[in-house]
Amino acid sequence: MILVEHYNRLFQSVRHCAIGEMIEISIDIVSETLFVTDRNSKLTIKKWVDLGWIQWFPGRGRGNRSKIIFLKRPEQLIIEMLQHAIEKEDLHAAKVILDQFSDDYPKLQQRYDEWLKTLFGFHQVEEQGGALDVLRIQYTSLPILPLDPTEISLRSHGHIIKQVCDTLVHYDEQQHCFTPGLAFFWEHTKDFTKWKFYLRKGVRFHDGEPFTSKDVQFTFDRFRSKVENPYRWMVTGLKEMKEIDSYTVEMEWEHPHKFLLQMLSGEQLSILSCNSIEHEGYLKGTGPFKLTQNDEHKLILEVHDTYYKERAFLDRVELWNIEESHPTITNEFANELSFGLYANQIPTQNQGTQTKTFPEHNTTYLTFNLLRDGPLKNPNLVKAVRAILHPNQLVEDLGEHRAQVASGIISSMEWGSPSSEVVDTEQLTESEIRSTLAEHYNGQPLNLYTFPDEDHIQDVNWITKRCLHYGIEVRPSFLEPEKLLDVKSILEADIIHDSATMDKRVEMCFLQVLLSENSFIFHHLPSKMLEEIKESVQHLYHLEENERRRVLLEMDHLICTKGNVLPLYRNNSEIITTQTVQNATINAQGWIDFYNIWFKK
Repeated sequence: MILVEHYNRLFQSVRHCAIGEMIEISIDIVSETLFVTDRNSKLTIKKWVDLGWIQWFPGRGRGNRSKIIFLKRPEQLIIEMLQHAIEKEDLHAAKVILDQFSDDYPKLQQRYDEWLKTLFGFHQVEEQGGALDVLRIQYTSLPILPLDPTEISLRSHGHIIKQVCDTLVHYDEQQHCFTPGLAFFWEHTKDFTKWKFYLRKGVRFHDGEPFTSKDVQFTFDRFRSKVENPYRWMVTGLKEMKEIDSYTVEMEWEHPHKFLLQMLSGEQLSILSCNSIEHEGYLKGTGPFKLTQNDEHKLILEVHDTYYKERAFLDRVELWNIEESHPTITNEFANELSFGLYANQIPTQNQGTQTKTFPEHNTTYLTFNLLRDGPLKNPNLVKAVRAILHPNQLVEDLGEHRAQVASGIISSMEWGSPSSEVVDTEQLTESEIRSTLAEHYNGQPLNLYTFPDEDHIQDVNWITKRCLHYGIEVRPSFLEPEKLLDVKSILEADIIHDSATMDKRVEMCFLQVLLSENSFIFHHLPSKMLEEIKESVQHLYHLEENERRRVLLEMDHLICTKGNVLPLYRNNSEIITTQTVQNATINAQGWIDFYNIWFKK
């Protein structure tokens, strides 16, 4: 860096100098400008010549001055330094360089940002062995931790685990049926209490170890014994799990379990190697991609060449965290995470771009803490707040991606029939709201917690202003995931704003919301109602699908009218596609499907 710093200082000292122009100069002037000895000046000049930055013609004899021709613009050398820092993942060095030279070159940050944008999206990268198809995505929350199927709390965690690991069975969202995964066949007794799974041969983990029934046994034993596993409810009633032979396992349940395939298809029950040594942030699975880096700079997924199903088209997926060195473009392409196209790669409309709209598989909601000894202990105040924060008004005022007012966390719409209004929000008049508040609200502020994402911030600002109009003080806190997901934070909040991910396995996703110990709704439900729900779930496993859905809709109606939940809206996502981008779809986690996407050359 000192060579570039000295080069820039000397270039700046020679006014009106043009690249390629010969200029007279003396060693004394060079030394004075660089604040070094004549000997060091000569060494520096030699290095510049060797690098091809200058041409140098030393003066011969008394009174003959030397001559210099600058061949490189200092700004270009600075950009190259920044590029080198990014390649070396030295984000701190990049920031220091920008801070040091920005005064001399006001457009340096802009040029740097423009270069950064060219790094992202789809690229062919030449490496030893040939060209690789690489998808790079800007992502500012690295490393992704904890990366453990039993500790999934965020959609990003679930998405990465799906790329790295696999499950015994899969759910086909297009055909609406369960298909073979690591198990190629299964059967059960007439009463659904015993299930037998036959495992694929020839499947290997990312380290080359063969997959056998020992790995399934290990995964379930670990799942059942891990104290901090919030999903242990998924194996409640598992009486015995045993290996029949190397490629057959049997499960015996205390109750008939017609719901089992839904559970086994969830990423929480991804199969891990029995020989895996647990390292924070790393997983060893059998999935289409293997995790090779997961730190504060990058998360890298390399293709699993011997994946037992079809190999993915992409050779590598890279998530780069470069927020520290370029805060100006952090939010500029916020939704590029979903589709992997970037500004420099998007053709104009007349080149055949097409915008596709996808309904997101989630419901944004508010959960009221009915357990905390605070103002919301009063049901009349809760009733007034629900009327004030009516979802129709929020969607009408904020618009954008908020496409549909939610009628519940789930509704019959999810199962292909016309939507039914689940939530019967009582519409109080203006005078009734103010009368209720005058009688039941003592001015105590409400603590509202949420994540610091842009859509959350917009919603919470609307909620805060809306409540203030009625004299209710809302104190918003935008907490990082590890803080917000802490049980202490959940219990001290009066209101939490979040969204529930609902993929096509609606029944399973809804039960996760109700029963998982990292769910905000779970922790805010009235104790009696939670116990009633748990008891109902045990009977749910006995039922056929249509009857199960009826019961779940009743639970949805219960928590959204008599419980602690106010559903708000469902989003739409848009992706820009061209003929270059094939199979670009967004999954329930809000991410692009890395496995199926491919790019025409």
